[in-house]
Amino acid sequence: MRDEPESRIQARFPETRWSLVRAAGSTGSSRADRALDEICRSYWAPLYAFVRRNGRSREAAEDLTQDFLAALLAKDSFLSIREGGGRLRSYLLAALKNFLIDQARKESAAKRGGTISFLPVNGEGIDDTLTDSEETPAEAFERQWVWQLMDEAMVRLEDDYRRNGKGELFEAFVPFLQGDAGSKLREVGAALGLRESAVKVAIFRFRERYRSHFEQAVAETVDGQDELEDELRFVRAVLERA
Repeated sequence: MRDEPESRIQARFPETRWSLVRAAGSTGSSRADRALDEICRSYWAPLYAFVRRNGRSREAAEDLTQDFLAALLAKDSFLSIREGGGRLRSYLLAALKNFLIDQARKESAAKRGGTISFLPVNGEGIDDTLTDSEETPAEAFERQWVWQLMDEAMVRLEDDYRRNGKGELFEAFVPFLQGDAGSKLREVGAALGLRESAVKVAIFRFRERYRSHFEQAVAETVDGQDELEDELRFVRAVLERA
């Protein structure tokens, strides 16, 4: 893997959210702006989890996460990482820690961000059991981060199947994404008009496509093949811990 030609690495790592974020510090392009906005909305939950596990009330954690993301949207925030790259997860967590330290030094935090809101609609994605957990703030952030990537992979997988007119297959195979299909193979096959052997093959392909979408979601948060392999090992460790 380490000897993989640069051209092939670039082919596997197109202009992703992370590369757009790095470019945002200098270009200010509309595509970079969209990438920043997507990251803020997508990774609200992991950031909130970290603040919440730091002992903040739900309301205070929501406000601090909101303020942090509003500050993060300032283009100058990304000038320092434009050349260095690295993992998006590591950068966001370090930036949040610095933000909270800065906020703690102030007697009163001024509200920023105007009417911009990154809160999940109807509170979706907010984990109110965070304060009951024995996780450290960093562990809570990491778990939510991985769950977010898994959700993104599922959304992409569903879109993939529905665009190809296979929405019925998607709905039938979701329960088999983890674990053995077991005795339900015949039942699913009968409902879909497929032989049991065909269902086994289809479920195998379904899992492979999910894995591919998940790896792509992770790849969009790092800079290259070596970092991707390290990040996938990190993801497996988080899942084992959970």
